[in-house]
Amino acid sequence: LKATSAMPFIWEMLTGNEDPYIRSAGSYALSLMCEPRQISVLADEEDPSLRLAGVLALRRQKDPLVAAFLHDDDPKVARAALEAIHDVGIEKARPLVAALLDEPPAYLTTMDWCRVLHSAFRLGDDENLTRVINVVLDGKAPAAAREEALRLVGLWSKPHPVDQSLGRWSPLPERDSAKVKNVLMPMLGSLLKLDGKLAEPALALVKKYQLDLSAVDNSVLRGLVMNEGLPGAARSEALELYSARKTDDLEGLLASLAKGKDDDLAIGAIKRLGVDQPDKALEGI
Repeated sequence: LKATSAMPFIWEMLTGNEDPYIRSAGSYALSLMCEPRQISVLADEEDPSLRLAGVLALRRQKDPLVAAFLHDDDPKVARAALEAIHDVGIEKARPLVAALLDEPPAYLTTMDWCRVLHSAFRLGDDENLTRVINVVLDGKAPAAAREEALRLVGLWSKPHPVDQSLGRWSPLPERDSAKVKNVLMPMLGSLLKLDGKLAEPALALVKKYQLDLSAVDNSVLRGLVMNEGLPGAARSEALELYSARKTDDLEGLLASLAKGKDDDLAIGAIKRLGVDQPDKALEGI
């Protein structure tokens, strides 16, 4: 009936009440009876139960004013606002979600990191690409978030047609790989120093976006080749890049690696030797 005279009683019902059924009923009533601006004033209420109900009501209305709750003092309220914007697809508020990467809140769960990163990915501009790369390079960020951020950089120019954070068909247009390259180049040295699970996909960016390695020191590439803490495939990729420079120590390095214990790296070295020094390649085999 949209009886506005009932509003004080609905507010009273929601105040201090953590019952999810009551909250759902109250927020549903708010979404039907109030304009978005009337609901957004709940952001100033002291009671977190009222603020959370306001978030849920604005989520039902798919209104960007829900972004007013993104920095709420109560993590439960802030997370609900983040979920509303990303999961429902409130596009006008999405830039504010991506901006959380500038100073990631402590309340972010693994799935919340995914939401924030994918919001930046869907926006797709240079500023948000920089934000995602900064997560990759941030040693304080969770490992899962860094790995996902690096994966998204690899997909940046040709986004997957499914929004992989939600499992929904939501195609994005292809992006200019030259622009991606321009953003990556100043950070290339730092990307090539990544180790562990990040090393191999970071090296793959060099080929994918045809990054210019001329400014990268030989010592950086050689360090990747000799880093036994890296996967063999990543070291082999680094060896291919290093071999292209035809350094003075290359011949001895290839001969040594061809006889090494790491199969991926040895095969990479044998392939390089097979071009100019087949006899030493045979020794490795």
